Amino acid sequence: MIRKNCDTATAATRHNLSEAEAFIQKDPTLYADVADMIRTRKCRFIYAQDDGIFFRDDDGFYENGTFVLAAKDEAAARKIILLCPEEYGKIKESALVCHGEKQAEFCRDFFGFDRITKCYQVTYTPPAPLPLKGALRFVKAGEKQLQTIIDTYALESPDTLRKLVAAKKINCAYATDADEDGNARGNFVGYIGQHPEGSMGLLLIFPKFRRHGYAEELESYQINEILAEGRTPYAHIITDNFKSFSLQKKLGANVADDLVIWMSRSDRKKD
Repeated sequence: MIRKNCDTATAATRHNLSEAEAFIQKDPTLYADVADMIRTRKCRFIYAQDDGIFFRDDDGFYENGTFVLAAKDEAAARKIILLCPEEYGKIKESALVCHGEKQAEFCRDFFGFDRITKCYQVTYTPPAPLPLKGALRFVKAGEKQLQTIIDTYALESPDTLRKLVAAKKINCAYATDADEDGNARGNFVGYIGQHPEGSMGLLLIFPKFRRHGYAEELESYQINEILAEGRTPYAHIITDNFKSFSLQKKLGANVADDLVIWMSRSDRKKD
């Protein structure tokens, strides 16, 4: 259920939430991110009907916000976009997350997006929390770990990483065991977290600590943490990231039948 605050919402908001919930149920795996964002973040609805949802995430991690489109087919995507010309300037300065390759093709051409990232949408619905081996100790990232994270993670800006650390969205892992040389115990071995829109990611094991099962342990911990919040853990896995996709399958991920596409323009203002 995503209608968390309907009792205090306006009639229009209640209508949008009801329509959004009905649409999401048509493909809960593909639209898992949509459900999570609407329930947990500051989202401004632009469109919500039986053929699609369009909204902007204004939660503050990205200065220009993030637009999210889920439409049943290319024709619906075209209709929804053409209904909101007042948003065009903002969309070009932002990122657009589009569900479905055909829907994304129209949006790419219409807005001139030239930065395209295709992702598998995966969700995790284990019947119980995933088991942990006890090989890692977990702490929330803080100032002590921030610079290391900034220096080693390139897919988010330093400003965004600072915001994620301040919001306690990144978990750091320290080894409790020793490697074959006896020198892993106590070391900062890697981290994982949530991207601004709520997807799991930022998974990185430092090179000298790889091949010890730490990535699986870290992600299992992150999945359990999100499950404990009453949410459905999900991730966007870039389609050519074969190692990550293999890890998700090992952890029992459900994989959507279509792709989630992140798009933006290279000439947009930087956040």
